Amino acid sequence: MVQKYRPAGAVIVSTPQDLALIDARRAIDLFEKAGIPIIGLVENMAGYICPHCGEASDPFGNGGAEAAARELGIPFLGRVPLTISIRTASDAGTPPASNPDDMIFMPIAAQVVAWLGKL
Repeated sequence: MVQKYRPAGAVIVSTPQDLALIDARRAIDLFEKAGIPIIGLVENMAGYICPHCGEASDPFGNGGAEAAARELGIPFLGRVPLTISIRTASDAGTPPASNPDDMIFMPIAAQVVAWLGKL
């Protein structure tokens, strides 16, 4: 598929868990072997804020993707937390960025657009 459609670049998304990062590294290797530049790495499911008490927790760990990006020498694009609004928007097929609570995607998207603008 990579050879047929030849993307300009790849954004790798991983949870902060070690096992998920192993898969992310494999994806990075695949894209590099295919000559597809890596735009950067995003940490998904990065933290959870309880909607009832406001307490923050990291059920999947914290910072693993950022550390991996630094180790691999690729840009770290940001973290996407676990939120009910992102999940419900995704299930409904609604772009999460249409919800003001989910503006977390905007800085990530801006970095991708800036990277594409340099081509």
